[in-house]
Amino acid sequence: MMGPVSSPPPSPAMSIVYLLTTTPFPAYEVYSEPDVLYLHLLFGLKDKKIARIDTSFASMALTAGKCLEEKWEQLVDDIRVGRIDPKLNIDENIRWKLVKNYMKPDPERANELEKEFKKGFDGIFKRIWPNLKVIICATSGTFSMYVEKLEQSYARGCAFFSAFYGATEALCGVNLLPEARPERYTVVFNSAFFEYIPVANSGEDQPKTLFMEEVKLGEEYELVVTTLNALYRFRFGDVVKVVDFVEQAPVIELQYRLVEKLRRTGFLC
Repeated sequence: MMGPVSSPPPSPAMSIVYLLTTTPFPAYEVYSEPDVLYLHLLFGLKDKKIARIDTSFASMALTAGKCLEEKWEQLVDDIRVGRIDPKLNIDENIRWKLVKNYMKPDPERANELEKEFKKGFDGIFKRIWPNLKVIICATSGTFSMYVEKLEQSYARGCAFFSAFYGATEALCGVNLLPEARPERYTVVFNSAFFEYIPVANSGEDQPKTLFMEEVKLGEEYELVVTTLNALYRFRFGDVVKVVDFVEQAPVIELQYRLVEKLRRTGFLC
């Protein structure tokens, strides 16, 4: 896992997630984004058997690739001698835990990595992680441009899967058709209450909304969400197109965001 994400505080349930990642738990207590990204890469590089990369957005996978290209020599040196770059802004107690418990010298892996990096960075993800099968991240909407860049550079030969369509406010949909392009998401109607504004009316301050059973195939709508924790009728600016139905649940494709509208108003009365 790499990159920032909006999430609840640490919990017993999250401890299970940490067991499934290469980055050890103490690293998640580092809050500087560049430093924690370095740690994600460092512990990821130590594990040759990685089969998937999880990150919130395709843009973060591209940022990770650029960081890898810029700092590969330091990363390789850290793996070779079993240390963490002393220039990183990390609390010394956290650094001590990471080095003591997780950073044994590994010159053999360091030599493997150095050999691949010196060949260049086209397709580097698959070369340093031969078992890598998929990169799981948001790929729809504006993130599609980052997928294209990744497919032509660091992640050449990798598959991408956008499992969910969501925002900080709510989980909006799940991808039941991983091979469909563009990505399609079935609305999760019990995660929040959704209303739909016909896109032709989205310029209005208080437009009439439709319910799930009223939307029509092929039409575009702006989403409005009411959450279980009291966010009421919030217009978060995404425009979606209804492309199918699963029972009564709409299947949607993300089209674009209404940025200018968001600067004027965010809620319905």
